Amino acid sequence: DGVCYMALFDAYYPRKLAFHYLEDLHRDCHNSYGPVMHTIANPHALSRIEFIINGIRKLYLDTRTQANLAKLKAGGGQIQEIPTQDISDFLFSQKES
Repeated sequence: DGVCYMALFDAYYPRKLAFHYLEDLHRDCHNSYGPVMHTIANPHALSRIEFIINGIRKLYLDTRTQANLAKLKAGGGQIQEIPTQDISDFLFSQKES
């Protein structure tokens, strides 16, 4: 849909839940602001969707909730193929650019 969603997680956070978080974020943002998402030109404009981001974030804070455990147990997808990168590698590569 022309929007890239990216998030940083602790190394111990389950990849599968991280993937579900990004899917939920995409779905809710697209449903609420899909037609105008392409007009967001700077980070300050994201304050319009901050309540969506915070709401979804709260759902995924505790990996042990029944909903999150169900997502972890559910089958499907090759989630282990999600690209990951150590934050220090990412930050150092940005400085060199």
